Amino acid sequence: MRLKKNKNFIYIFVYLILSLLEFNSAFSETLKSFDIKGNDRVSNETVIMFSELEVGQNINTSLLNNTIKTLYKTNYFKKVNLIINNGKLEIFVVENPIIQTIHIRGIKDKDVYNQLKEITKKEEKYPFIENKIKNQVTLLNNIVRAFGYYFAEIETKVESNDNNTVNLIYNINLGKIAKIKKITFIGNKIFKDNTLRNVIVSEESKFWKFLTRNKFLDANRINVDVSRLNDFYKNKGYLLPTIKSS
Repeated sequence: MRLKKNKNFIYIFVYLILSLLEFNSAFSETLKSFDIKGNDRVSNETVIMFSELEVGQNINTSLLNNTIKTLYKTNYFKKVNLIINNGKLEIFVVENPIIQTIHIRGIKDKDVYNQLKEITKKEEKYPFIENKIKNQVTLLNNIVRAFGYYFAEIETKVESNDNNTVNLIYNINLGKIAKIKKITFIGNKIFKDNTLRNVIVSEESKFWKFLTRNKFLDANRINVDVSRLNDFYKNKGYLLPTIKSS
């Protein structure tokens, strides 16, 4: 009885191996040609280059999956589909729209506007990717905060054009500029406040300080202040100072 079971097990095992080999061979072909469909701006040659495939190459499922990932990573396509039939690889793509122009609205401060324009202009004529726009908004927020507009609000609007392009509009409400009213040092500070104020870059807002921007609240500048205080205490012999800001 046990011998019969063992034989059945061997038959099943051999069948599974043969089936697996047959499955692998069914999804393994020699690439003979390309057929690109759906592309408009991106040429056939460029799509083939992006695919990282070559005629004469042995194609399998794993390689095709990697090709799909590679094409998506270019950011030029929002949809990719691959079909291989008798050695001909059909690549179907849907292109992402291109950012035609970027408009910045609501900014009267020329210095702020020019810096925002310089940053956003680099994204024009490139594919529109929603996640990248979110990162762009974060960058723009950091820039206006550096100018003291710590409570600015940025609204994004996308206008679609007929030629598969979009216009990107940033409506920005800077709000009131945030100034530093008071700087205090607490804890086991050892040194006087005036001494520590001379170490940091940030300054309290006073009516006579109309030229300096150090009186405006800026998270990056505060990080610099913490670093300078750390160096100051270390130079005074305090090797492991703990300094926090709020």
